[in-house]
Amino acid sequence: MSSTERTFTVQLHLWDYFRAHCSIQLRSSRLKAAFVFLLALILLGLGLGLYAGEDASPLFHPWLWLGLLGFLVIVIPLIWMVVVHTMLKANPSAQTPQTYTFGMEGIGVAADEHQVELPWSRVLRIVETRKDFLFFVSKNAALFLPKRVLSRANELDELRQILHKGFAKCGPASLAREEADIPGRKT
Repeated sequence: MSSTERTFTVQLHLWDYFRAHCSIQLRSSRLKAAFVFLLALILLGLGLGLYAGEDASPLFHPWLWLGLLGFLVIVIPLIWMVVVHTMLKANPSAQTPQTYTFGMEGIGVAADEHQVELPWSRVLRIVETRKDFLFFVSKNAALFLPKRVLSRANELDELRQILHKGFAKCGPASLAREEADIPGRKT
C-alpha cells in the first residue's frame, strides 16, 4: 500500500451514527441560532418566574420553563436517536463492516456489495472533530470516519497528510480542524 492511500475497515454502531448525525446537524447555523434562541428564552422565562415568585402568572411558572429545558436537552436528542435508528433499520448495508479508502483521487466506501467512489471535487469541506472526520457532500449531509479506527499512532498523521494533499489538489479550499474539539492541537 502506498503512502498516498490508506484503507480502514470499521464496524459502525448506532452510537457512531448518532454522534455523527448530531455533529452534522449542529453545524447548521440556523439550527445553532434556534437552539441559542430557545435556550435564552427558557433561561429568561425561568429567571422571570423565579424573580416573580408565587405572584407569577402561569406563563412564568418555573416548572414550565424547566420542562421546556428538559425537552430541549433530552427529548430532541431522543428524537434524533430514533431517527438514526430508523434509518439504520432501513439500510442493512449500514450495519455491516465499512471499508474506507482514502487516496489522492478521493474517498471510496464499500459495504457488502455496495461501493461508492467520491472524488475530492464532490467533497465540499472536511471537518475534524475530537472523535470523527466529517466529509461534507452537501450542507447537511456528510460521510464520516470515526477516529477510533486509527489504531496505530502514526495513522492519524498519515490520514491528515492524504486529506491535505488530495483535498487541496482537487477539492474546495475548506479543510477545517475544529481546534476547540481537539485538546492539545495547535495551528
